[in-house]
Amino acid sequence: MRNITLLLFLILILVGCNNKNEILDLPCENFFNESKDEFEKDLSYQSYTIFFRDSSEEIIAHMYFVSLDLKLFYIDLRSVQPICVDNNSKVIFLFNDESTTEYFVKSEPNCEGKVLIERPFISEFQNKTLKGFRIKTKDGYLDYFIDDNSKLELKKTASCFFQIANEKLNNK
Repeated sequence: MRNITLLLFLILILVGCNNKNEILDLPCENFFNESKDEFEKDLSYQSYTIFFRDSSEEIIAHMYFVSLDLKLFYIDLRSVQPICVDNNSKVIFLFNDESTTEYFVKSEPNCEGKVLIERPFISEFQNKTLKGFRIKTKDGYLDYFIDDNSKLELKKTASCFFQIANEKLNNK
């Protein structure tokens, strides 16, 4: 009975790993979305949405890259936990090599957990591995550490999104 339980446990782990890695096996085109506003006829570009999980597999936030012109980029980061941000709030990205990058929040003051970051250093998300991020809220600091799969999804998303964005910009 113990061997059967162990075997079932190993199968569940393998199946779970394969499902998670399916995202990483997708072609780059799946990480880049182009949409047109039907009213204003404006184009916008958005990356695949990365769902950040903590070590217990709970979703703690999600994030995507966005641009209106393929020249100026933003990060839209949304915390599952309601947090309050204002004009003094900032996000500090923490990388595995112990380096950090901080950005002031560009979104309107809110208590919904919505954070907009302007002009991120694209190469950092392509070339480094994100460990987590710290958000300076109106009330203090909140730290979020992400699981290994979220780190890989972010790296793949950043690489693919900006590769296709550059190709589209060069073809204009």
